[in-house]
Amino acid sequence: MFLLTLESKPVGSITRLHFLVEEGQIRAEAIVRHVKPGCGLGMEFTTVLEEDRQRLAGLMKRLREFGFMSKFETGEHGQEAHPS
Repeated sequence: MFLLTLESKPVGSITRLHFLVEEGQIRAEAIVRHVKPGCGLGMEFTTVLEEDRQRLAGLMKRLREFGFMSKFETGEHGQEAHPS
C-alpha cells in the first residue's frame, strides 16, 4: 500500500494502521518498505486483525472494480510500480 503523507518514517519501521472505509474499520500493522520524502510511504501489511480481513478483502475488490488497482500496478498514477 502507498500512503500519501508528509510525515516520514525510516525503512523497516513498523507502524499501526487504523482506517475507516465503506466496508468498515480496518486495523493492521505494516512495515515501511519504501520512502518518497515529502510524498509518502510504501508499506507492506504484516498483520491484519482476523475480524478485519473480510473488510480488507472487500476494499481490495472494490478498488479493482473501479480500476484503481491496475493504475497503481502499472505506474499510471505517476509513481513507480513496485511488486509486493
